[in-house]
Amino acid sequence: MEYQMSQGNKVLYYFVCAGFSGLGVFCIYSAIHMSNPALLIPAVILMGLGYLLYRMASRLRLTIDEYSITVCNGVSTNSVLLDEVSGFRRGDKEGIVLVRKNGEKSLSIPGTVERRAELLDWLKERFPDINAQAALEVTEEVLHDERYGLTEEDRKRRLSQARKLMIYSAFVVPIFFAWALISQRPPNLVIWILMAFPLLAIWLTWSYKGILRLYVSKGKPYPTLLMVVIIAELAAFLSVMRGFNIYSFDGRFWAATLGLSVVVLLVWAAACRAAMAGEKNLFAVYVGMLILAGLYSYNALIFSNCTFDHQRSEISRVGIDGKHINHGKSTTYTLELSPWGRFSDGKNVLVPWSFYRSVQTGDSVNVYLHPGKWGIAWYEVKAD
Repeated sequence: MEYQMSQGNKVLYYFVCAGFSGLGVFCIYSAIHMSNPALLIPAVILMGLGYLLYRMASRLRLTIDEYSITVCNGVSTNSVLLDEVSGFRRGDKEGIVLVRKNGEKSLSIPGTVERRAELLDWLKERFPDINAQAALEVTEEVLHDERYGLTEEDRKRRLSQARKLMIYSAFVVPIFFAWALISQRPPNLVIWILMAFPLLAIWLTWSYKGILRLYVSKGKPYPTLLMVVIIAELAAFLSVMRGFNIYSFDGRFWAATLGLSVVVLLVWAAACRAAMAGEKNLFAVYVGMLILAGLYSYNALIFSNCTFDHQRSEISRVGIDGKHINHGKSTTYTLELSPWGRFSDGKNVLVPWSFYRSVQTGDSVNVYLHPGKWGIAWYEVKAD
């Protein structure tokens, strides 16, 4: 049997290949006409990427014979004897990984191959599905462990609920992330919700007594809310960075962030104690949890410092030296302010579209410097 790259993926790869090659040619043209040899470097990189994609699309082959499976991805060729395969599992980006019995490097089958359903059926007939086996082992562990519930029926119900929570959250949380990514400045209510998601995930992890986890393990695929925490914290970070301008990140700010991170880590670790029981690599789990606790503390400190600050502010009248629009994943509107305060070279600030279009270069705006609820100075720009 032989499998090539699916037609849809071939079209996509050829399209991207043409795009990279076109940009490379444009860089070469610009390098010649602008007398700028430095542009030849990105030209070579872009042309190389285009050629690589072309080889992958045109030469990808998966060959299965009586004794072996061979994968040629356009760059290298690897094979494994059928007798050496202990099973298969789903890899990243819809790929398939064949695991060897002797523990040597696994063979990866790209997710871009054609007739993937047919290939999966053939593999299921001959090799065990490692993912399915691991999920079954988790089910058996939960059903026979009284820590997870008084009766087997109760434990079965809670495991089913935990798996549904993981699936449902994978659809709900990204909506708020998209909102935070697109919006110039999400409402405070959205930030409140984003800040609440990690706390809810921790509480659910505690209440499910270890059925829900805050980390991912391929060997023991328990339901996890890790992505809820990561996505919500990243979205909250985008929101507070766009919504609040900190005047100075001094040593006191970082000391407060570190102290709060340690407190949050201790609380989260205590709440997730049952989930981490029996985990072999606790150090990695704690390091990951510390990073998440640090990002959460950073967001919480800035958000609370600015939202609950009702003290009198200092007002400065500052001129607008320029304005421009940035187009990317989201459109942002920037004003270039004249020097003020500690910004001796001026300062660029993001503003809403309505504010951006209401002022012109040469106008003046009011800059309000607030002391901050926790003593962390921040500022905002208003038309009057």
